Amino acid sequence: MNKVHNCRPVVKTQQATRSRGYTPEKYQNQLAYRQRQEQTRVADIMEICRMTGVRRDEAKQLRPSNFVFDGKQVVCHLSGNNNVSNKLGTEATVWTKGGRERTIEILPKYTDKLRNIIARYQANEKICSKIPERIDIHGIRSMYACEMYKACARPIERIPIRERTMENGKDCPSRYRDAQGMIWDRRALLRVSASLGHSRSSVVVENYLWRLRE
Repeated sequence: MNKVHNCRPVVKTQQATRSRGYTPEKYQNQLAYRQRQEQTRVADIMEICRMTGVRRDEAKQLRPSNFVFDGKQVVCHLSGNNNVSNKLGTEATVWTKGGRERTIEILPKYTDKLRNIIARYQANEKICSKIPERIDIHGIRSMYACEMYKACARPIERIPIRERTMENGKDCPSRYRDAQGMIWDRRALLRVSASLGHSRSSVVVENYLWRLRE
């Protein structure tokens, strides 16, 4: 068994190519096609995924009641399971990976568009329960992550070398250096990570921010 195991190919995270061919141009072309075909629900969920970075299974469960407006900003709240108290009291349950509750940041520039989309549906009506497989939701998650990181990251030269940030209970440098030697703002990485439903800087860098290397 050891011999068989040692012969198995080793794939490093940084070598993974999942969704690497899904470009913003392909997203726009797919969105435009769905709109021309009057596939409104599919087009709406594509745009919502672009704004929130939710997983495919989560996207299928989303309803207007999962979005919370506080007058200045809108967020998407996912309860994770039936045992977590919701933000509005009428919020629909969205089952998440591991049943973890999370609140997703949405850039303010999308507020008006999001309001227009969810206004077309009843509070607890699923926006789109069937998403075509050819629409790469993981690729759209990557687009969300990159845009959110760029929006909240500080220029590296402005991050004090000795500044520290807590990650998973550990005191870590705020400047995060990945395996390829690129330096990132750890605070921004953790904000993006929380919205995506992860908890580590390395996961976000290796699986979602590859576009920022190009």
